[in-house]
Amino acid sequence: MKEITQGVQTVALVMLGIAAIPLTMNQCAEMDARKRQAARADQHAVLGAAALEANDPALAAAAYAQAVSFSPLEPALRDGLLRAHVEQILADAQGINAGNAVQLQAELAGAMLDASDPDARTLLAYGRVLQYRGRSDDARAQFKKAVEKAPELAIGHLLLGDALLKAGEYEAAAAALNKSLELDPAQALAEFALGQVRVQQEKWEEAARLLENASRTVRSPQLYVSLGRAEAAREKWDKAQAALEKAVALDPNQASAYEPLGDAYLQNNRVEPALKAYQASWERGRSIDALRKLARLHQRLQQWERAGDLFAQLRTLEPSDPEPHCGIGTSADNTGQVDLAIAAYNRCAQLAAKSAEHAEMGQKAQLRAGALQRALEEAKDKKADEKAKPKPR
Repeated sequence: MKEITQGVQTVALVMLGIAAIPLTMNQCAEMDARKRQAARADQHAVLGAAALEANDPALAAAAYAQAVSFSPLEPALRDGLLRAHVEQILADAQGINAGNAVQLQAELAGAMLDASDPDARTLLAYGRVLQYRGRSDDARAQFKKAVEKAPELAIGHLLLGDALLKAGEYEAAAAALNKSLELDPAQALAEFALGQVRVQQEKWEEAARLLENASRTVRSPQLYVSLGRAEAAREKWDKAQAALEKAVALDPNQASAYEPLGDAYLQNNRVEPALKAYQASWERGRSIDALRKLARLHQRLQQWERAGDLFAQLRTLEPSDPEPHCGIGTSADNTGQVDLAIAAYNRCAQLAAKSAEHAEMGQKAQLRAGALQRALEEAKDKKADEKAKPKPR
């Protein structure tokens, strides 16, 4: 019996040994796979670090993302990816888009929670993501914290100044942007933003100088719109036209460029291009001022039917404005629509009586309505007299 028991034990041990062989082989394969993944993660991390050193944050972000995909639990790799994303966001705000904004916000917010004292560049990147997502007040708060933490960073003052510009705080924006230029005089984006501040403040000379300087580096349709406005305000119509044409060339849908471009064309005696520019402003941006200028210009060219149609559109949009009624009256007057002209002139006079600004227009409209009415009555009287005369036999 003892011999039988020993035999069973021997067989059992042999069987257990055979079963253990595949398990050991699987473990070895898994260990080899992990080593290969770790090696590949290290290779991508080296590439990411080199890219950051070479100021190529886009490449760094791509490399660290690959590294994290191979070793997702490695803290150093995730820190590298965070640094790459921060630098990528600060280098180019266009890197933030609808597809990655939420993920970037979560990543940066998590990093700031993990760090007891987040660095200024992380604060700036977080602020930029918040700004993209429409949280302007929160973004501005992050920019202010970053500037307090690292006042030597020119980009911090730039982002704060730009945020203050968007909030309409022009004096504070100018102070921040001037500080940015003091720290980095070659920073074209700061000149661009400060130029926009000066446009809002109607400091045209400084605005034109700053925007002209910035245009050597920055390619932005909005820059050329602002430059065109500054040059127009200085009555430099050739320069205004050139700047606004560049804005339209960069972005044909830049609606804000067309109305001032129409003004520049008109001042440069280019009537047909002015008509097209005002029409484009109305079609793309629904600018009522552009519609008004378009109607006036057709009237000036004595294109009465077109002018009347445009003034009719303007009357629908601004029924209490006397000018559209007067414009309709003038167009009807010149196309023989006497009853319509009288009604429109009278309405113009009624509305103009409520505004000192339009008093002269109203007086002229009233006089013309009276003259047309008298002429109409005289014509009726003459016709009645002719009917009353005895017919010759």
